[in-house]
Amino acid sequence: MNDKIRHCLDVLGLSINATYEEAKRAYRDLATVWHPDKHNNSNARIKEMADEKLKEINNAWDELNKYFNTRDQEAKNEDERYKRERAKQEASQAENQGNEKGDFQGEIQEEYQKQPHVTNKATQEASLIGRILSIEMLLLLMGVASLVYGIANGQAINIFWGVVIIPGVFILIKVRKKDWTKHWQEMEAEQKARESRGKPSPPPDAPPEG
Repeated sequence: MNDKIRHCLDVLGLSINATYEEAKRAYRDLATVWHPDKHNNSNARIKEMADEKLKEINNAWDELNKYFNTRDQEAKNEDERYKRERAKQEASQAENQGNEKGDFQGEIQEEYQKQPHVTNKATQEASLIGRILSIEMLLLLMGVASLVYGIANGQAINIFWGVVIIPGVFILIKVRKKDWTKHWQEMEAEQKARESRGKPSPPPDAPPEG
């Protein structure tokens, strides 16, 4: 704030912290007080003083009006500039985070590709046998429970089912494991057959030189 603006504020009786609305209200009050119509019945010296005072008030208001408009526009421009800078920073941060995420995912994928895929038959067989055993284990528990209950309470039907279920579970496990082994043997034979068909046939022997 320069000295000219300070002087204009003094003319309107305002402090340096006055707002635009306070300046406008002070200008209207003083312009009403010093308006020539208020001094029609005054002597010439008072009229001349009123004219000079009103002119000073009008000049002060013109300068303050331009000052407040310029200051508000500068504040608005500064606010817009800050918002643009903030938007750029947020966009840059989002882009960096996206790049870091992409790099991280790429590293994971690359590391995964370096590792051998666990698709051998032993793993698949173990997984399947685990599922099978869970079923057989349930049947075995049912058979044991039926047998124990039948013996404890003298129930022949429960003893019968216990005797039937328990051996049947072990037979079922043996049969399924045998079928699974046979399945892998057939798969290996088929794989070997495909590999042999894919190999090029050896070139014919060259004729002996005469």
